[in-house]
Amino acid sequence: MAKTILLVDDEEDNLYTCGYVLQGMGHEVVTARNGEEAVEKARDIQPDLILMDVMMQVMDGYEATRILKSDDATRTIPVILLTAKTESADVARGLDIGADDHIPKPFDQTELQARVNAWLRFNDLQKQLVAAERARREEGLAIARQVQLSLLPDEVPDVDGLEFAACYIPCEQVGGDYYDFLRLDDGHLAIVMADVEGHGIGAAMLMSSVSTALRTEIRHGFSLNTIMFDLNNYVCEELSQLTSMPMVYSVINLPIQTLSYVNAGHEFPLHYHAGTGELSEMESTGVVFGVAKDMQYSEVHVPLEEGDLLVYFTDGLTDQVSPQDEFFGKERLQALMRERHDLSAEEFRRALEEAVTKHQADAVQNDDIAFVVVKVTGAPAET
Repeated sequence: MAKTILLVDDEEDNLYTCGYVLQGMGHEVVTARNGEEAVEKARDIQPDLILMDVMMQVMDGYEATRILKSDDATRTIPVILLTAKTESADVARGLDIGADDHIPKPFDQTELQARVNAWLRFNDLQKQLVAAERARREEGLAIARQVQLSLLPDEVPDVDGLEFAACYIPCEQVGGDYYDFLRLDDGHLAIVMADVEGHGIGAAMLMSSVSTALRTEIRHGFSLNTIMFDLNNYVCEELSQLTSMPMVYSVINLPIQTLSYVNAGHEFPLHYHAGTGELSEMESTGVVFGVAKDMQYSEVHVPLEEGDLLVYFTDGLTDQVSPQDEFFGKERLQALMRERHDLSAEEFRRALEEAVTKHQADAVQNDDIAFVVVKVTGAPAET
């Protein structure tokens, strides 16, 4: 199969002679007459191989090779130096700056053909390995994403007096964001949010383990302190690869509309109090999971009133940067809650998603974004 070879030399005779041999081998030859031109063309056409003279005007082959090998876009393209400088120090200099091989001038046609064929075979193999690794990674990410999405709820609860909405915006890598709604009985609904460290299938499987452990725990009772105590010990004993994991676990007593929560080092959920217009934070009541066994967690009880708005979120929301590297930050979220607290849960979800998407613009999203919105609309649920 014909390959594209970039031939770099400032001597017309050398370009003709070497180009004639390469074209005779069935390859497409692109020429450049100095190192500066070679760098520009290499970035543009991405050749399969570069044959580079050393002694040239404007920019010599050493400098051009150094630039090419320090650029992610061109570093994997093999570079063979064509040089009359055959002293060991000259050869070593070329190899030290990243050249892959050298051929002395005047070159032997048979040797040139053999070296070119060898490096083209090597480059093909390298590309195949990169493609195989990319396919393997993408397959792993697809499996991890499937696992992660299977753990997130398909729909929000339908409860009299309360509205719920949730948003999950994945990044290219699979993270460990997790949230759920758990109906404990007719009178109690749990909301959980956690952020398992890491990315990929490992994070997804850890999140699956934590979700399963939590569901097992709540079958034995609703005590928030006990659940968090046992979950922390489970993480310490069974998930040693997790150095830490923040989680907030809360339960709404539906008949009396009271929220009880335990926060194990998670981002503080925000609570807008309609009666006073104040914002409060559901602060940490204990350390993140995985630090040490047998940790105690305090439980906090908060009354809910009509018009109250609560937002749970992972750090992917507040840490999302703009093209100017400015964080979205908690202040923007707080301002939005003060300004748009009158919206329904679903309307606020859309407003917040729109705000963070606008802030991000064309910047890279480096972490998953997840948040849950709770709006108190009036009468408590009937039991």
